[in-house]
Amino acid sequence: MTSKREFGSTITEHADVQWRKAHEHATTLPAADFPYEYKFVEIDGNRIAYIEKGEGDPILFIHGAPTSSYLWRNILPWMSDRGRCISMDLIGFGQSDKPKDHFGYFIHTDYVRKFIEALDLKNITLVLHDWGFNYGMEYTVDHPENVKGVCYGEALMSPRYPIDDTESYGKECPGVLNMYRTMQSEAGHDIAVTQNLFVERVMPEHIYRKMTQAEMMHYRQPFFNVEDRGPILQMPRDVPLDGEPADIRASYTKYNDWFESDNKTVPTLHVYATPGAVNTTEDAAWMCNNIRNHESAWIGTGIHYIQEDNPEGWGRALRDWHRRIDHSLPGSSAMSAGGLSEFVQNNIYANFEAGNIEGVLANFHPDIKFTHHGPRDQIPFAGEWNGIEGAGQMLLTFAETVEPVFVNVKDITASGNKVIVSINESYKVKATGKVYVTDVAHIWTIEGETVVQFDELYDSAAIANAFLP
Repeated sequence: MTSKREFGSTITEHADVQWRKAHEHATTLPAADFPYEYKFVEIDGNRIAYIEKGEGDPILFIHGAPTSSYLWRNILPWMSDRGRCISMDLIGFGQSDKPKDHFGYFIHTDYVRKFIEALDLKNITLVLHDWGFNYGMEYTVDHPENVKGVCYGEALMSPRYPIDDTESYGKECPGVLNMYRTMQSEAGHDIAVTQNLFVERVMPEHIYRKMTQAEMMHYRQPFFNVEDRGPILQMPRDVPLDGEPADIRASYTKYNDWFESDNKTVPTLHVYATPGAVNTTEDAAWMCNNIRNHESAWIGTGIHYIQEDNPEGWGRALRDWHRRIDHSLPGSSAMSAGGLSEFVQNNIYANFEAGNIEGVLANFHPDIKFTHHGPRDQIPFAGEWNGIEGAGQMLLTFAETVEPVFVNVKDITASGNKVIVSINESYKVKATGKVYVTDVAHIWTIEGETVVQFDELYDSAAIANAFLP
């Protein structure tokens, strides 16, 4: 919201406001506590551990390596009043049993299916991450009639997976390819099993913030015993390179084809961060342009374990999307609102994050009224920028003068022909090196499939102060 204070307020007052905002933001940092009690269900003679909270249609969370239900601890509270939230520990992980030599790609997919059947879960929303995405998608493709929607992040899927041409992939992502090859060599056992480096190094190095020892101990505990670490190694060994192993390569094709099908009816939400590891902003834009009934949600800074970097961002995006897909069921009057929100996310934000300014402008009316509410003599991108040429100049000015520190989308709502996006963001002014934090409201006015007006409201005093030399 635009500041009501005069710009002449002292720098001390501005610093105090910024400190208080930073302090308020800090209170939302991930908590280490795990306030859930495990339950168990027996499948094929092994106990599968899970946690649950809430009532209603099931929302099933599935993790990857080397994690467990602990990964979802700060996201479940966002959804526990919207359904029966369930998070399972895959066989060999977390508090589930760890049978020797009883793990692997299709063993995991089989346990996921049998877990769903054992708990008699119907009309499921799946929330998937890492290799948990693969296992959950096998179920989704085979049982689409029992899946309400799929939310996922850091997923091994198109356009980057499968890796059928390692020579080309190695030029683009040499570090990732080297990791897969190392894990699939004899050295992989020493790294992942003997030294437990997937837990001790790979995971914390793929989280933007610094993990606390309390958090790390939760992830270490299931693998204190060296003989229990085999499942961690097997997951990267299951990644197909140059078409092998062929049966797992076929699984990737199976769910990639499902995503790109013209007959896809199950709604999907891709949650991603910058820079990401498995999925980039370019991947997110590709998904938006090639997948039907699909949305994306950028939650700011993060690498691979983005639930640890910004659980609030993931939770808010998941909650809003889940509310809208509920409303989009036959007979609901909120279908058009969900469509407007999807239009803004897929056609504008995804293209902007991918650096595709032309893709953003393609959605604007030639005479669009584009307004940043603030003084242009103090904020270079403020003021009115009318028409597509003006809007394009404003976007270029913004990109040239500031760079993101974090951007957290708090809420997206649609009413009538307007979409309102609430954001908490921080940017650094390139010329001064100063950082500002502000709450922002984006108001998009849409007629048909064209944006005719855009308004942005923010703390103009805080931003102007950051531009002062």
